[in-house]
Amino acid sequence: MNFPILIKTIAIQDLSVQLCLVNDKPIVNFDGASYSQLWLLVQAMPILCDERKINEFAEIANFLWKGTEFSVVSSISSFQTNYIERVNFEFAHPADVLPYRVTDFALFDVSCMHSPKVEAGQLIFFVFNTSNGIPYRVVAPFPYVPTSTFVHYQILPILNPAIPGS
Repeated sequence: MNFPILIKTIAIQDLSVQLCLVNDKPIVNFDGASYSQLWLLVQAMPILCDERKINEFAEIANFLWKGTEFSVVSSISSFQTNYIERVNFEFAHPADVLPYRVTDFALFDVSCMHSPKVEAGQLIFFVFNTSNGIPYRVVAPFPYVPTSTFVHYQILPILNPAIPGS
């Protein structure tokens, strides 16, 4: 028997959900039940589709869709600053050995990032790949219903010129 590995607990008003991995698969525990499908969790917890809870929805949805492969950007300005600082550091120190170098990939326009928002029935939020730091825009139907199918992870636009802030 494999036991769940607790990744994070998220409070939503007086409710809470636990994001867990079971056999490396994302599971959300809520009110004594386990959910691997977002639409089933939304049926059990309709408050997730309250537009005032889009940050929590984004965190939970991203976890169910991608596990720990992607992480939601919770502070856009901090992410933008850190990304640009990292790129500038890598250009200034090309010989440093780092676990990954964001400059090994295209340089992305992080200026287009914004807080999660709903536009025309779609939630837009931002994540980054936890293994390489590459930022993505996520577009998902909102509110999320059992027939919702379209979820898209879009890599951000490539910067030109190549050095951000220049």
